[in-house]
Amino acid sequence: NSSAGYFIRLDTTIICFYTSAATVDRTYSFAQNTWYHIAVVSSGTTGTLYINGVAQGATFSTNGTQDTTDPFLIGRTTTLTNYFTGYISNLRVVKGTAVYTANFTPPAAPLTPIVNTNLLTCQSNSFVDNSANNFAITVAGNTAVQKFSPFAGTTLPTPYYSA
Repeated sequence: NSSAGYFIRLDTTIICFYTSAATVDRTYSFAQNTWYHIAVVSSGTTGTLYINGVAQGATFSTNGTQDTTDPFLIGRTTTLTNYFTGYISNLRVVKGTAVYTANFTPPAAPLTPIVNTNLLTCQSNSFVDNSANNFAITVAGNTAVQKFSPFAGTTLPTPYYSA
């Protein structure tokens, strides 16, 4: 939610993490047709942005507020015209555990639920939450499941469909 929460925005030369407490911009040269592992980690009120396992710039404040009455949106902001035009795979939201605390090697296989996983999606042939919460996911726009994966040698289950 772009008005009272957190969001990540990226284009070919920048990645931005926004909270109600701060806006953090990092310059990064994203190449087309390339997968990137992006992680935003908050430990207490200190945040770190990682791309492909490497911390990007200095830490920042994550001491913002989250409006929990608004829906959690993936691939778009609250403005209906701002859609992400790329691919998302293995989106995991963990609340209460700082998954990464230093540079790391990005996962080479699909993510699994870990302690405090609130949402785990975009990793199968349908739009489902693979966390213990099993949240219902509402698909909007021209969102579709595609038959490829960022993990070498990993194939996704069939059948595939467009939503």
